[in-house]
Order: sequence, then structure tokens, then C-alpha cells
Amino acid sequence: PLAHLYRIGKVISHEQAAQIIGTHFTNVQDKLLNVLQLKKLQEEKLNKAKALVADAQKALDKGNLDEAIKKADEAIKSEPLFAEATTVKNAALEKKKKIEEADQAKKAKELAEKTKKEQISRALADGNALFNNNKYDDSTTKFQEVIRLDPANSEAKKMLDKLAQIKAQEKQKTIQGLILDGKSFLAQNRLDDSRKKFEEVLKYDVNNREDQTGLQEISRLRADAARRLEE
Repeated sequence: PLAHLYRIGKVISHEQAAQIIGTHFTNVQDKLLNVLQLKKLQEEKLNKAKALVADAQKALDKGNLDEAIKKADEAIKSEPLFAEATTVKNAALEKKKKIEEADQAKKAKELAEKTKKEQISRALADGNALFNNNKYDDSTTKFQEVIRLDPANSEAKKMLDKLAQIKAQEKQKTIQGLILDGKSFLAQNRLDDSRKKFEEVLKYDVNNREDQTGLQEISRLRADAARRLEE
């Protein structure tokens, strides 16, 4: 008889079947109805959760992450133990996290590039201002700062080349001035003063021939003076 009733269940509702059974077994009618109603409720919740997860998956596939998370949350609320809902939600959250991290990295890079450009612009302006005021060492420092930030910066390279030429010219002028002073003191027989000037030249150019000649002449004169004293 029970098998026959299960066959009937395929064409009538479970509640109707329970009522038919209850007419024969009155002591189980209420319990059976409760079980069947609970089962029906669970099935409805599960079907709702499945539909919501399907919507969440579609939203995820289209990149509508907030919508996917919302639908997955609704599915979890409807059926907390439905694992697929949690899986879809986690996938959406992970994808959203990666997008947010990429966006933050992009913004950080843009900010760094903007800051770098501003630093280069300020350093170039300062370098040019210092150059125009003949503060060549400070100007060189600023243009070197630009090169550290932007190794290919043509303006900084051009100015550094120009500064190198100016410094080379100044160095040569300094050397020539010291040699002239050394020769002048030598002509006056002020050997100590002359030697100081020639030795100072060595700080700029250890191989300067005029400087070496002057120092040799001082040594010769001192040797001659020492011999005369011995005589």
C-alpha cells in the first residue's frame, strides 16, 4: 500500500498524500504533514538560493562584482549551508580585491610620477637660477639631482656640460694665476712664497710642466745658496 501511495505522490501533492495516509493512520497525520511542509520549505529555500547563485555567477562573469556579492549574500541568507553561494561570493570578493589593489597601485604610480616631474621642474629652475648668479657649484648639484631623477634629461645634460667647460676654464685660470704669482715671487727671490704658489698648483694639476720647472728652479737656487754659504 505504501508503494502505491508513493506512486500517487507523483500526481498529487505530498500534503494530499499525507491526508490520505492520515485517514488510515490518524496518529501520524500531523507529524507527517509537518515533515512534508518542512521539506517543502527547505526545497523552496534551496531553489531560491540556486537561482540567486545563478544570477550571482552571471553578474560575476560580466564583471558586476557588487551585484554578484549582493546576490550571493541573498543566497547565503536564504540557505546558509549552500556552499556554491559562498564560493561565488569569495570569487567576487577576490576579484574585487585585485581590481582595487591594481587601482591603488596605478594611483600610487601616477602620484609618484607627478611628484617626480615636480621635483625635476623645481631642480631645473633652481639650477638655472643659480647658474645665472654664477653659483656654479650649487648649480651643478641641482642639475645632478635632475639626472638622478631622469638620467635622459637633455636640459640637465646640456647645462652640466656647460658647467664642466666653465669649471675647466676657471681651473685653468686659477692655475695660470698661481704660476704667474710663483714666477713673480721667484723673480724677486722670494723662494718660500714662490714655492707655496707652485705647490698649490699641484692641487689642480700634478703634471703641469711650468709648475714642475718652477719647483726645480727653486730647488736649484736653494742648492746654489747652500753651496755659497759653505764656501
